[in-house]
Amino acid sequence: MEISLFAIETLARRGIVRSEARRAGRDRLEKLLRLNGLPTHEALFAAEAAIGGFAGSDRARDPLELASGGSFGPPSRDWWEILLGPAALLERNMTRALSRAGCWPIGISAPFAAFAGLDPYLRVSHDRAERSLGMVDVLLSDDGTVSVEGSSTGYALVPYATSPVILVEKLARFLDIAQRGLHHLRLEARPRAGARLAEALGARPVAVASDAYHTVWDAEDLVILDGHPSGAAPDRTLVFARSVERLARAVEALAGSPAVAAIACDEITVALRDPGEAPAPASRGLVPVGLDRPEERGALRIERTASGVSLVQERDFGGRVLERRELPPVGDRLAHTRWMLAAEGFRGVLTDRAVNALRARGVLRDPQRAASRARLEELLAPHGVAASEPLFAFEQHAGGLCVSRDHGEHTWLGPALEIEGGVLPRNGLVPIGAFSRGLYFMAADGAILADDGVVERFVFADSWRIFLERFALGHEAPDVIPEWPARHRASLSEDVGEALARALGVPRAPELSDRTQSFWTSDDLVIWSTPAYLEFCVSPCILYADEPAVIEQALAWIQANHPELSIERSEATR
Repeated sequence: MEISLFAIETLARRGIVRSEARRAGRDRLEKLLRLNGLPTHEALFAAEAAIGGFAGSDRARDPLELASGGSFGPPSRDWWEILLGPAALLERNMTRALSRAGCWPIGISAPFAAFAGLDPYLRVSHDRAERSLGMVDVLLSDDGTVSVEGSSTGYALVPYATSPVILVEKLARFLDIAQRGLHHLRLEARPRAGARLAEALGARPVAVASDAYHTVWDAEDLVILDGHPSGAAPDRTLVFARSVERLARAVEALAGSPAVAAIACDEITVALRDPGEAPAPASRGLVPVGLDRPEERGALRIERTASGVSLVQERDFGGRVLERRELPPVGDRLAHTRWMLAAEGFRGVLTDRAVNALRARGVLRDPQRAASRARLEELLAPHGVAASEPLFAFEQHAGGLCVSRDHGEHTWLGPALEIEGGVLPRNGLVPIGAFSRGLYFMAADGAILADDGVVERFVFADSWRIFLERFALGHEAPDVIPEWPARHRASLSEDVGEALARALGVPRAPELSDRTQSFWTSDDLVIWSTPAYLEFCVSPCILYADEPAVIEQALAWIQANHPELSIERSEATR
């Protein structure tokens, strides 16, 4: 089987070309294999003959100018690079993918979802969405099956194509989706429904790019794909379309089937609202939602007006809409409204300062991700852990709280969510959430400990209330430094916070203070004795104030009583 002219031309338009100079003959490949301790397997010789020499990059340099054993560099959504052929890898000392479990290296690439114009670097799991900048290794088994492994597959070895040639044909079809501009509007469904949709939408099968792992159908204004391009969701069907009208036709075709579905668009406008303002859900929809979380309730529906066809996707809870996604007839931007602002839910639980800070940050809480007391007890029972009152209180108030970071990354808090996702209690400690580099656990006394897998677990906060008060100020992780909203700041080389507060009559803030750190606050001054786990990041004591005269008064006392201290002043941004 040879690579089609369509694939060669499509890849070339993106800069992926094949050079005879980059291909190895049988003798040269055999020598390279023996030098690296790899078997001289016929499947490897066949792969070199079939796809060896393909390489490409969107950079201005030759993609093969790689440092020995080096990385392909920092990827982004619009970035990709690929190198195919066992000889090319071995000649450039790129041996991180040496044979394992009966598989041998034949390529390295940006995650394949990038070829279809998707964002392959944001990986969503039960409690988080995190961005990973890794490549994928392409490996070959002795029966000719091509597998991939990398961040986009959760570092699992995933079968991807029944031959190297079909792999290249698939990549060409993915690139064709992006080149035709079809990737901006999408429908994703589970379980696979490609054949049903293809019949309804008049798409023809593309046999040369189809196998047991992916099936492709093509029409003038859409592409249907069974199996996600990443390889990580083989049970999915994706419809890439040029218009909302065509996606609506796909939704109609799914009605009455077992499928659940979701719509997506590259351009999104987000609006955040209070839960109390949420409308009642629509009385009916055509296709249920719950693509990533089967317990979700809601539906996709079609709305027809004089302006054209719109698609509306709603998720509801407790008789109210939690969030709504709407694709208008033009289809150039998805409107995403979320009635999930968390702030007012903490009124009377946290201080007004914390509530206002949560609102200013736009912090969300999804009540559908929280569990009842009975459900939490049920989850804890098999692990022999008693359910403490602080743990119940945290689940009641903070279960489903979202910690958002840049570029779409976020984590959800809640013990039930963690245990359901496979993060289990350890030594009597119950997981309650994750941060960028580790996990939070709660002890029986309510103390919250941080575990980054590097140093010994340490107390992050004495109680869930103190944890949430600091969280409101932006201190949601041990490696994140909270910023008080003040214009002026002074950092001290030693901790004299308690003595300074006593001298200036600034009271301690018990809602923020515990054994790990202390805050003293007044209307015009904040004194922070920082925690030991931040000793390599911040000074032992920091002062915040809006007015320079307030900082001057504090520094005058310090210079009079502790002249040996060094002081660094700076102007913060509100």
